Amino acid sequence: MIKPHDDVYNSSKYRFALLDGSMDGVAFRFFGADRLDWYDGRMTNWRITDCNFSGVLLYDSGINDSKFYDSWFRNSDFRKTGFDGSVFNGGEFKDCKIKNCDIEGLTIDGINVEDALEYYKRRQ
Repeated sequence: MIKPHDDVYNSSKYRFALLDGSMDGVAFRFFGADRLDWYDGRMTNWRITDCNFSGVLLYDSGINDSKFYDSWFRNSDFRKTGFDGSVFNGGEFKDCKIKNCDIEGLTIDGINVEDALEYYKRRQ
């Protein structure tokens, strides 16, 4: 697994490139970029198509207003991740688990999940 943020960011053995310009508008195609570490960057308005992100660790990152189309998150681990205001449409949640999460306002096909769970518990 990739090292935790503090182990890398606060370690003198890792080096960081400081960019005096920008890479705005650059395109990469048919490339490999295995085991890269990105810190304190701005990666807004990216389009990523047909790429393999297996084993990626996103830590303390904002992915607001993003769109995930035809993407798979098989066997992924979401911890302390906020999906506030997000919409899941036409996806699959086979064998998924939700544990210790705030589900206030969560609906599935228009049914409030908190209310459905309470109803289920009362019927037991």
